[in-house]
Amino acid sequence: MFNNLINILTSPKEAFVSIKEKPTVLVPLILIVLSLASLQWGYFNAVDREFLIDQLVEQLQAFSNASESQIRENLENMDPSSRAIQAAVSIAIIMPLIMMLYAGYLSLISKFTYDEIRFKQWFSLSAWTGLPSLFIALAGWVVILTNSDGMIGTNDIQPLSLNSLIFQTDGPFESMLSSLNVLQLWSLALSALGYQHWTGKSLAKSTAIVIAPYVVIYAVWSIITLT
Repeated sequence: MFNNLINILTSPKEAFVSIKEKPTVLVPLILIVLSLASLQWGYFNAVDREFLIDQLVEQLQAFSNASESQIRENLENMDPSSRAIQAAVSIAIIMPLIMMLYAGYLSLISKFTYDEIRFKQWFSLSAWTGLPSLFIALAGWVVILTNSDGMIGTNDIQPLSLNSLIFQTDGPFESMLSSLNVLQLWSLALSALGYQHWTGKSLAKSTAIVIAPYVVIYAVWSIITLT
């Protein structure tokens, strides 16, 4: 188990062998959920309340026909601590669900390609290859701990996102680009290598299968953003 924690980041082929033979989910899932949930908890407890309300008003105006004053009035009674708990709980629910859906997708591909790899094995691979997200939380905590005035934007705790590192836009694609980061690309690369190692398919085909759901999701997101 401990070897997998090290090998998935330093010697992934060894980890892939171990994960396939003894698929486990609990340890990597707990580490990912706790780290990302702690980041959300830390953010909502560190951000200035009025600054947070201003941000939420601006974001909600894009999705609501209500006036700014109405939205602001509804947010005035918001408790950042309660918001922190809600965000942390959401992470604890959403992350396992996403991994299960992704494992289900790969299991479905396995049935069509007759590679005899079970759902539990794909679920385990999804969890272990998600470990680079620990560094997402670490980078976010650095931002929180080095900020002294509480003026932290919701995207500021994603310093490794493509928007922060490359595009630096505040336009309609800000949210989408902020949701993509280099560590997610690392996770996808590990998933593609794991898929190739387990199935014997080419790296190109493995990569195409692994990233297909993400391509669809971000394509739809782009279309919605442009309309």
